[in-house]
Amino acid sequence: SRRYTMLPVLPGEPEPQLPWNRTRSMAADSRPGHVYVVGAALGERVKALNMTTRYDYSSIADQGYLNGPEDMRQEEVAMTTLDHILGSYVALGVPASSWTVEVLKLDVEGYEMGVLRGAERLLAEGLVHYLVLEFHPGMLGSTGTDPSGLLNFLRHYCFLCHSLKIDRPYRLPEFVARYTKNEQMLPLQGLGALEDLICQNLAW
Repeated sequence: SRRYTMLPVLPGEPEPQLPWNRTRSMAADSRPGHVYVVGAALGERVKALNMTTRYDYSSIADQGYLNGPEDMRQEEVAMTTLDHILGSYVALGVPASSWTVEVLKLDVEGYEMGVLRGAERLLAEGLVHYLVLEFHPGMLGSTGTDPSGLLNFLRHYCFLCHSLKIDRPYRLPEFVARYTKNEQMLPLQGLGALEDLICQNLAW
């Protein structure tokens, strides 16, 4: 069935920080790629961090529904940023003009805004083609993130996000309301409603 999108870049909205007439060389697009899996505490800056962990779960945000099990513990970990990882390790020895990220998949349990803040150089330079992330207002709220703010942030960097759960175009407030309009969608305790978004960089 046909699926629709959201997050249109409309006249009068915040100016994107990258040129729309940017072009990429065929050499950059045709190079063999690599897959990197980063198992790290990602956020907005490089620092030490105390976080609550469980044997099968960890999150920078202290999620309320994790409280209670006896095996919960505090652990000091090193937080880093995507800009730091990709700039210091992945792209080491590769000319800055010839490397890009085709797909960036985030699974950070509500800390999406912090991780994206730590990737603003990548986003501003238009180096990410597709971004896949979980849209979960309940978890976002536990980190102090406004769901609408997250979507506007993505739009600011020219990302057009697609949903597999909607059957027509939605404006941002209307889309957010689908997940925040009642106690079943956004309960005081528990997970609430969520879905994955696939966001495409329109300036690619």
